[in-house]
Amino acid sequence: MGLSDWLSLALICILGASSPGPSLVVILASTRRFGRNAGILASIGHGLGVFFYAFMAATALGFILRQYEKFFVLVQIAGAFLLIWMGVRLLTSAFSGKATSQGDNAKALQNSFRDGLAIKILDPKIAD
Repeated sequence: MGLSDWLSLALICILGASSPGPSLVVILASTRRFGRNAGILASIGHGLGVFFYAFMAATALGFILRQYEKFFVLVQIAGAFLLIWMGVRLLTSAFSGKATSQGDNAKALQNSFRDGLAIKILDPKIAD
């Protein structure tokens, strides 16, 4: 690939990363609820999810999803349930208003990373 191809790819990645979507909501929710470190971990999880798809695309994920349409639908349904579950969890925590303890904070950091990774791995839009 030439320099212009790399620059085009970089521009597409920057535009994709800056557009709002479910990933941004998960990262902002983690940051708001549990602080900066949770937001950073959610972002790292998101980045690893993107890396996962890039790696899988290089190893023919697109071919597999086209051959097995039911698997693609399953990924879409799993992603929808993930978004619903995260939304319900976010709403219930917003209305409960209880403070988090130190032990809860460590679990929150783990959950933030998991949420950031899951939101990208279960995002069928990126598989197209």
